[in-house]
Amino acid sequence: MTAAGALDDPVLCDRLVQLQGQVLAMKYHALRLLTCALKGEPAGVAGLIVKLNGCQLNHDLCALALEAMGELGVLYHRAKYERARGAWMYQYLFSLGLIIGGGTAQIQKNIIGERGLGLPREPRGEEKR
Repeated sequence: MTAAGALDDPVLCDRLVQLQGQVLAMKYHALRLLTCALKGEPAGVAGLIVKLNGCQLNHDLCALALEAMGELGVLYHRAKYERARGAWMYQYLFSLGLIIGGGTAQIQKNIIGERGLGLPREPRGEEKR
């Protein structure tokens, strides 16, 4: 699928617009964190959200790029018809590793709830009885 062909697909266009909104939200969130840093204030819960949303957003962007390129998008390592030297496929897999390596989304949400919002800790092990 060519770039023009991908833009003619209403499903891909809808996903692109949704991701564009998320990218803009992350941009303004980063500016908020920068303002806190410049003022010497702690970021608080805002700082915890970056890991949760940033890795997933990167993964979703790569997934959309791969889908737009079709079957040629998954080629890498000097394959005859590879696109962008396989960078999208590499980044897609790398971002998946970051999502898993930093803890699942549920663990990240627990951390935000407990540390950022002051919610009570979830019972662990013997405490669950």
